[in-house]
Amino acid sequence: KEDYRIRYIEVWKEACTQVFYALSCCSGGLIAMSSFNNFNNNVYRDTISICLVTWFTSIFGGFAIFTVLGHMATKMGVSVADVAKGG
Repeated sequence: KEDYRIRYIEVWKEACTQVFYALSCCSGGLIAMSSFNNFNNNVYRDTISICLVTWFTSIFGGFAIFTVLGHMATKMGVSVADVAKGG
């Protein structure tokens, strides 16, 4: 039986950490980009577009990584968790 860990708080903490890293909220990149905007720029549109592009990129990256991990697990005859644990 598979152990789905979506109900554990550690998983949600790691997901929130990934969101902050993906959006670069704490590194000043968004603030630097916003300094070049006009005063009447549509901030909501820009925010939605940045979030959507980041979301699509993360989903695409997840599919790419887990496709390779799944293929490696099938070839090696082990679970995906064992392949990921090996580094």
